[in-house]
Amino acid sequence: MKAACLALFLALLAASFPVRSQERGVSYTVTGGGALSFAHILNDRVDNGVSSSGVEFRGQLELGITGIIPSARLRTTLTAADLLLPGTANVFGGGLFVQYAKDFRFLDRSWTVGAGIGPAYVFAPTKDAGSTWWALGFKADLRTQIAGLSMGLTVTVQQLLMPDVEDPLFVTVGVEVLTSLFGDPPPRPEPVRLEPVSTPTKKPPVPLVVANPLDTDGDGIPNAKDRCPSTRKGQKVESNGCRPISDGMIFPDLTFVSQKSLLNPGAKKELVRLAEILDANESIIVVISVVARDAMLAKKRADIIEMELQLLKIPGTRIKTAPQVGMTEAVSFNFRLGL
Repeated sequence: MKAACLALFLALLAASFPVRSQERGVSYTVTGGGALSFAHILNDRVDNGVSSSGVEFRGQLELGITGIIPSARLRTTLTAADLLLPGTANVFGGGLFVQYAKDFRFLDRSWTVGAGIGPAYVFAPTKDAGSTWWALGFKADLRTQIAGLSMGLTVTVQQLLMPDVEDPLFVTVGVEVLTSLFGDPPPRPEPVRLEPVSTPTKKPPVPLVVANPLDTDGDGIPNAKDRCPSTRKGQKVESNGCRPISDGMIFPDLTFVSQKSLLNPGAKKELVRLAEILDANESIIVVISVVARDAMLAKKRADIIEMELQLLKIPGTRIKTAPQVGMTEAVSFNFRLGL
């Protein structure tokens, strides 16, 4: 069983280093952070008087590689951990994990689930099996982007390989927080899309609708009291004529040309609507969350939105950006109270 796990790890590690990355369109992202977890040793190998449960502090450096596996990516994660056990015992360890990661959308958010294996080296006091050993580890996590950081739940299981005794298991469950350090994605070719040729059909004449001069956007709030006079037709509004503020707010027409940082037609009108909401709520800060297939493109798009908002007289001190890498492109906005 141990030999099979080690062979699987070596196969994943070899796959994570492509030979012709530029030809495949591979991009790289490096993140760093840490985790705080509850830890438990499933059979007691520590000295007498020392608990088998404690708190683990873990730092990690992660290399994400996109483009090797279709619609997914590989991660190579280097970890260093310190497990504090009541009774003054410390368990130190370091590991190298190779993980398979997949993005998906749920509850109108982008999530990433990852799982993988790797070796670890552990140092700790024991009753009958020495103080240092190798281990085989399994790591799984579920993450999402919050305020520009990658946050989520993590579970690790380490099978210690002790000579001549029953091998114990280390199990940890906790939360981890990571931030993007840098990335160097290669240029991606633009896909060629053939638009179908359609036969024009006659459409019935559109009746002329005369706007109410006292309520230009038709939201039920008179112009004299409407702080957001450009609200989209049919949008639910508050008493000041603006959309209710909520995290994850999206504007349907705020999109970009595929694989470019160029706004599509109609996007600037949506930014006018966002600027009106910010003008009507002067105590809030907007966090621009942009998801793209590589870190460089996500940052360029977030910078474009920030620049357009500043042209609309929104101070730069009220604008924050949170570019992130994901398989599904999206633009959304979160809000925070200003200090």
